[in-house]
Formats: sequence, structure tokens, C-alpha cells
Amino acid sequence: MNIEIEGADGKLRRFDDDALLVAMAGDYAGHKPLDLGEPGPASVISGEPGYRYRSGGVEVVLTRRELQHLVFHALPVAWYQRLKSACPELPEIGATFYDANSGRALQPKVKVPRED
Repeated sequence: MNIEIEGADGKLRRFDDDALLVAMAGDYAGHKPLDLGEPGPASVISGEPGYRYRSGGVEVVLTRRELQHLVFHALPVAWYQRLKSACPELPEIGATFYDANSGRALQPKVKVPRED
């Protein structure tokens, strides 16, 4: 799947699933963080400044931290519910990755944090 992330500078950063996973993993592995530019519009989860994330023809705005959890299929239940409500057609929150009833991550690549 082709993924685009756009910061406030309007610059598009393009990835496939695997490349984005590796790029975002740098933050966890102590490597230089992926340069996403400055955040812009408000996130649909927290309302904090975020980045436009486009995947599967769907666009949603998320903060860097929220993007990391999305990429690692490790959204806390409350975040999943807010994201599902705002953008139900986003492929990354489908039944393969989250239980639609409980909102729990089914295949997290990192430990799912406690709800914020």
C-alpha cells in the first residue's frame, strides 16, 4: 500500500508499508527520528497539531505519536475508538488489526500502552 505523510510545509513523504515501519521504528530504536517536518492541522484523536496521513485513498490527521501507534498496529482502545469514529474506512484499523467490538489491537508490533 502506498502511504503519504504531509506536514505543515506541504512536502509529501511517500512510503510503502514496510518502509514506513522501518522509518518509524528509528524512534524506538534510538536512531535519528524520521523527519516529518512541522505539524499542522489538528489530530482527529487528540486535537493536537498533526500530519496528514493518506492511505488507501483515505486521509486523516494524526500526531507523530499517534502515527507511530497506528503504524505499529498498537493504538490504545480509546484512540482506536476515536479514529474509527472519525475515519472508519482507514485500512490500518480494519478487522485484521483490531477487534471491532472491543477496539483491542490483535497484532501489535509493540506493547499497546495504557489508555490516555
